[in-house]
Amino acid sequence: MVTAFYGFENFTSMETPLPSIVFKFDQQERKYLPANHRFQSYVLRGIEKRIRNLTPNAEWFYLSSRLDIALDYIYAGKEQEAWSFFDKEYRRPDKEEMKTKIRAVLKKQPVYRFIYGAKSR
Repeated sequence: MVTAFYGFENFTSMETPLPSIVFKFDQQERKYLPANHRFQSYVLRGIEKRIRNLTPNAEWFYLSSRLDIALDYIYAGKEQEAWSFFDKEYRRPDKEEMKTKIRAVLKKQPVYRFIYGAKSR
């Protein structure tokens, strides 16, 4: 699991998004490497139901529930879909500020940097 968002925006441990990372052994590198982007159907299973179950006016878990889904898209190699989802579902006035903060965390995160390469630098 990616723990980069522990404490983000004062999240409690209960609401902290912890996206799972799938690894695949790379024969050439002779080590396990992140592979969520290769197993998108697996890592995104049930995501439509999670989106349908979002509570539009919930105070608690509002940001974390949306970030949790966006991170699953991001780590699955679907960053554009992640931000489209976030733009649609996060309806608070601090949306751009949140996106900037989320991107700042992601840019330091090793799995994100592995998946997106030079684009994340």
